[in-house]
Amino acid sequence: MKIACDGDGITCDLHPEWLRRYNRDYNDTLTVEKWLSWDAHKYVKPECGKDIYKYLRDPDLYDNIQPVAGAVEGIAQLRAMGHEIIFVTANTYGMTDQKARWFERWGFCEPKGHDLPHDFIPMFNKNNLDAYLLIDDGAHNVRRWVEEKARPAIMLERPYNLSLLNEVPSAFWMKCHRAKTWSDIVRHVERMSAIVTV
Repeated sequence: MKIACDGDGITCDLHPEWLRRYNRDYNDTLTVEKWLSWDAHKYVKPECGKDIYKYLRDPDLYDNIQPVAGAVEGIAQLRAMGHEIIFVTANTYGMTDQKARWFERWGFCEPKGHDLPHDFIPMFNKNNLDAYLLIDDGAHNVRRWVEEKARPAIMLERPYNLSLLNEVPSAFWMKCHRAKTWSDIVRHVERMSAIVTV
């Protein structure tokens, strides 16, 4: 099975470092638990506003970012089951090279010298990718994947994506599985593997 796996929030634990930088500069105490929708600028101080996204262009942002708990082991398990993993992740200017190096450094992708890893794909509209399953934390991404591509997704639950629970009919959750941890993700994929030959 070809699996499209998101970067930030799924493999890269971006939010702690991103918020650490913001909190330092704006003397705030914002945490991911207080971030209740995708739009980060709604939860920062007014004097910061949309400048919160400028941190994503910091050339050293990924230097101190750790993997999401269980991601290294989870990806290894999925590969051991025979699944092809493609990392598909949205980037701003200045993010692509450092994020690709992060995936190489943590062993998610194999270094390819001067080229980006073959299984690392910078892409905003993930529906343009040919894969059977999407693993993502963006409610808008999983919704579009399930509703437009009619393919299954796994959404790793975060405070900023739980609003989707009230926005879609219960039938949606027949195609979009919810996970709280990487162990949950692996279990969902194991169940799908038993009934799907893709």
